[in-house]
Amino acid sequence: MNSNHLPFKACAIAAAYALTAGAFAAPMTYTATWVTDVKVGKTTYTNAAVTVRFTGDSNNVQPVTDSHGNPIPSSFCTPPTTWFYYLTTGTTTVSVTSQRKTVVARLKDGQVFVAVDQCNGGIGFGSYVGPNGFEVAYPVAFVLGTAATYAVTGLALSSPANMSGYAWSCIGYPPNGAGNLTGNGTCASPDQYPLISDTGLPVVFYLPYTRLFDDGTICCNHYGTSNYGTFSVRPPVPEEDD
Repeated sequence: MNSNHLPFKACAIAAAYALTAGAFAAPMTYTATWVTDVKVGKTTYTNAAVTVRFTGDSNNVQPVTDSHGNPIPSSFCTPPTTWFYYLTTGTTTVSVTSQRKTVVARLKDGQVFVAVDQCNGGIGFGSYVGPNGFEVAYPVAFVLGTAATYAVTGLALSSPANMSGYAWSCIGYPPNGAGNLTGNGTCASPDQYPLISDTGLPVVFYLPYTRLFDDGTICCNHYGTSNYGTFSVRPPVPEEDD
């Protein structure tokens, strides 16, 4: 995988998804952990330990399709079937720990989905925000590392796993464009597109650790973040559902 590939957002065609109906299907909890800046309500937490947890059922994993219900194709992977899958039905919580204080927010349903790009090796959480109303690398997505290794197996959303990779929280991913996607070297300001908690408080995720070109734009589509984090898939435990 390299920065010339279609990024997580462009995902695409490909071989049959290894998740067949009923195979490994069960309730699953998808958890991302990383250190970043995040704002809950009017309070910004810097260098905070952040956990996003989504609990759903892998029976509901489905391919992303176009407006006609057809899998979205790609010129990078073969054979020509979709490689981009997501899980849209579930509950999402955000935990932020900073200076020995922890704040937990439950996001309103229907904002966040779990996504995997088997073609390009990306996995994480996307959301229905941004200028296009669909962002696959916000609040966070992981590329490269073992995250990419697990993503391409086709089982990354349906069987227990632990992985790590470079962490992106980017509205407008990929920042440098790829294929027919254009980019201006930046990610859109997330303050314009907050996720909303069940108490009405806005939650915003930032991308504070980046690698920049001399002109100040973000370097590269995969290595442009200098942040790292972990992502896990496992059956839920009772206390997570409380």
